[in-house]
Amino acid sequence: MDKKNQLKNVAFGGDWSESIKFNDEISVIVKRLENIYKRCSYEYIQDSEFNDILEYVENNIEKGQIFSHSFQRNIRYEDPLKRKYELLKTINLIKKWVRR
Repeated sequence: MDKKNQLKNVAFGGDWSESIKFNDEISVIVKRLENIYKRCSYEYIQDSEFNDILEYVENNIEKGQIFSHSFQRNIRYEDPLKRKYELLKTINLIKKWVRR
């Protein structure tokens, strides 16, 4: 359900506002992960932003620890093509999982 439809149904109660907030946060996190993915072939990624993103994933997404560990493992691959491929797989899994 998109924001517009959620806001139309305000009178019916529910957790619509929390859902909107969570969806917005997830969108930001996914964009930040995609930015890391784009930079990872030519730049060493291990900064506080990276750690903050993974902490958010661990604490706010079901199976977040699995995704976080996968991301941490994949970002260490020496081969830039392998690293990008594996990171993209993890990002796509996160996207699929949060849309369920």
